[in-house]
Parts: sequence; structure tokens; C-alpha cells
Amino acid sequence: MEVVIKELLMLKMEVYIMSDYLKHYGVLGMKWGVRRYQNKDGSLTPAGRSRYRNPDGTLTEAGKKKDEKEAKKQIAKRSTKIYVEGNNYAAKRINGKWLNDFNKKWSK
Repeated sequence: MEVVIKELLMLKMEVYIMSDYLKHYGVLGMKWGVRRYQNKDGSLTPAGRSRYRNPDGTLTEAGKKKDEKEAKKQIAKRSTKIYVEGNNYAAKRINGKWLNDFNKKWSK
């Protein structure tokens, strides 16, 4: 039993020794917060234009995905805005009418 435990401990130590390596996430030379394909205002850099558009002006697969994603964002933003504005408008009309009726009824 003791031999088995010692062997397991030795194996465990070997695993720790072998798993001691450097991991790298990202692109070498890349700076944090620096975009390669898009400027801060959202416009595309020359590298971004070549990535998302073919030389003939049609969209690449990455460009189609980007356009679709942007369209979904815009639709969600507009529909949320319309929903909130509609609810606020209805609430103002209902609350204002109710308050006016209440004041007319009880102010006499």
C-alpha cells in the first residue's frame, strides 16, 4: 500500500514538473486596446476594409457576419427605443387623464 502511494506521489510530481510551461493568449506584438481593423469612431482601417470587402467590392464571409451583427444591434436598439417611448407616452396620457379626472371630481 505504501509503495502504491509513493508511486502516485512520484507521478503527481512528474505531472507538475512537465506542466510547467508558458501559455500565450493573443497575437505577439499586439497592444491592449489597439484595434487592427476598426478605428475608435467605428470606421474601418485599410486593413479592415481589405478584410471585410473583396477587391470587387462585395462582402467577404467575415464582412457578411459583421454586417448581420451590426444590423441586429441596430434593430434591437431601435425596437427598445420605440418600446420605451411608447410606454412613456401611454403612461403620460393615462396618468395625466386620470389625474385630471380625479381633480375635477374632487375639487368641487
